[in-house]
Amino acid sequence: METMKMFRISFEFLFLIAIFLSHSHNLVAEEHDRIVTDLELIYSSQGIPIDYGYNETKIEKEELASAPGCPKSIEGFPWVYYGNPPKCYLTGLQSPCSKNQLLFLEEIESESNTGVCVCKICQNYLASGAPMPVSPDGRYKFCGEDNVYDTHEKDCYDLHNQGSCGASQWLVKDSSGSSVTCIPGCLKSEEEDKVMKYNHQKGECVLKERPPNPDQNKRTQTYGLTPNSCPSNQRYSSVLKRCFIPNQIRYLGIIG
Repeated sequence: METMKMFRISFEFLFLIAIFLSHSHNLVAEEHDRIVTDLELIYSSQGIPIDYGYNETKIEKEELASAPGCPKSIEGFPWVYYGNPPKCYLTGLQSPCSKNQLLFLEEIESESNTGVCVCKICQNYLASGAPMPVSPDGRYKFCGEDNVYDTHEKDCYDLHNQGSCGASQWLVKDSSGSSVTCIPGCLKSEEEDKVMKYNHQKGECVLKERPPNPDQNKRTQTYGLTPNSCPSNQRYSSVLKRCFIPNQIRYLGIIG
């Protein structure tokens, strides 16, 4: 009888160990399955299905965890929900957003897991540390001389182009220089090295020297970079194969 009792206890003990090891194996497998390194998947506009069997728990200090069911964050950029039905997308990339936009968290302080598309030009402008003037009504935020972010439309526009105006119109700074207005579009310059701009102080179109194209020799955020090619304020990601600005995810609250 005593032998049978000892055998039963040993069997139950081994059974509990087997359950624990199986559960641990499943956790490791789940975490491994949610570590995405395939660039085609990461940059895809189709997104990655949500798997609520996985939740990221191990993150570095001051970094943000991915939304429940989404893959493990990459270089401090979490995966968030976007779309209807929602799927997982990596923040800091264009992915499901339109041209010249990046995906970021909608709200950081409220621990939101939803993504929102924001202006790429203004995001990078803000990350540079430059001031961002705001129109008196708070609607428009100026990202340098030639770009503006519309907080109502949640989109960015190039000034001296149609922007949010009607056909054959230009979106330009108004006479005060602190907001924007729509005017009849200026004629296109016939000189390759010149560009037509609207001077809000003079209230007329003027011919100016064409500024250099910042993307002409751009070597950031593209495939095939090396760590030595990143600017001093950026880091190289061996997963994303590109340079990125650390903690850029936290700039969204100021823009929107």
